[in-house]
Order: sequence, then structure tokens, then C-alpha cells
Amino acid sequence: GHLVKTGLNLIYDELEEYNVAFPAIETQNRYTGEYSLGAFANNFKTFNPTVEWFLQDRWEHEGMVVNYGVRWDLFSPGSASEIMLTNEDVDRNVLKYKSQFSPRLGFAFPITERDGFSFSYGRYVQFPARNFLFASQSTVGNLGTLGNPNLKAETTIGYQAGIRHQFTDYLAGTFMIYNRDIYDLIAATQVTDEQTGETLARYINKAYA
Repeated sequence: GHLVKTGLNLIYDELEEYNVAFPAIETQNRYTGEYSLGAFANNFKTFNPTVEWFLQDRWEHEGMVVNYGVRWDLFSPGSASEIMLTNEDVDRNVLKYKSQFSPRLGFAFPITERDGFSFSYGRYVQFPARNFLFASQSTVGNLGTLGNPNLKAETTIGYQAGIRHQFTDYLAGTFMIYNRDIYDLIAATQVTDEQTGETLARYINKAYA
């Protein structure tokens, strides 16, 4: 009565962005004296790996169906794992590898010939979009939001339970209740670079839903 399944996914990304606003303008950095093209530029090239593995089992026994398993995710910001902002409230130590185990459970069984009950629980992760991680961290002449390679994954924890009733041979209805919490959603906050005195927005994990 058991059906076991597993899978492994290995991803190695090479990402490059070259984004220049007002390219006819040449800007000089008053701190380094170097010239750059455009009034604002968001340029990066980076490499980052991701590993995904899961194991699950489906068990059927006397009308009851149980699904359970676990998923393991590993993510690294790769070659862009450096925070260039200088601020005593900002931790400049980047966690090179971020991993998380996510258990899953679901089951359903008949109560009577016309009634059934189901329940599911899951924990899910979503790693940040790469433009949040690798956006330019330059505080001089930057009109955008500073990237943050130390962002954590968004985590969702969800529960769901339901009862299904068959009223006739042609009509059935389902009543479901569910709850879902999402942690570490990405937002932005104002931060000042103590080396240049510039204040800009910066991506952080802050919001909850």
C-alpha cells in the first residue's frame, strides 16, 4: 500500500544585468574620482547554486489515504555574497549557505458512506528573487533600492481541513477551513551609509501576512 517517490534538482545560475539610466550622462564619484556611465546604473554579474531534494510516501489502507514527506532546500548567494554598506546596525556577515527542511502531511478517510474528512499541513519556502539579492549596493548616485545578499527565504506554513458530504447521487458539497502564515516577506527600509552619508532604501526581511 505504499508508493514512495524522491527527486533531486541541482541548479547553477549565471546571472548578469546591465541597466543604465540616462546613458548620455557621465557621473563622477566624488569619493573615488572615478567616472561611470549614466545618472544611475544597476550592474551585476554573479553565479549562484540551488539544491532541492524531496522524499514522500503515499499510503493507502482500507479507504484511508495518507501522504507524508519532507523537502530540503539549499540556496547560496554565490559569488555576490558581500555587503558593501557601512552601518553599525547592519550585519555585514553574509550567511554563505541557507537551508531549510519543510515537512508535509496530508490524509483523508471516509466517515460514512456519504461523508469524508481530509486534512493537510505544509511548510513551504521561496527564496528571494535575484534582483532583490544582487541589485547594486552603490550608495553614490543610486536612485534604486540597495540589494541585500543576506535576505532569508520567505516561509509559508499552511493548514487545511475539510468535510465532504454527498447529498444525492448527483450532488455533493465540501466545507473547508484553512489558515496560512507567511513569514519574512521582503520589504524595504531607509538606511544611511556612514562612509558616504547617503541615505537610501534597502531590501530586508520584515513583512508578515
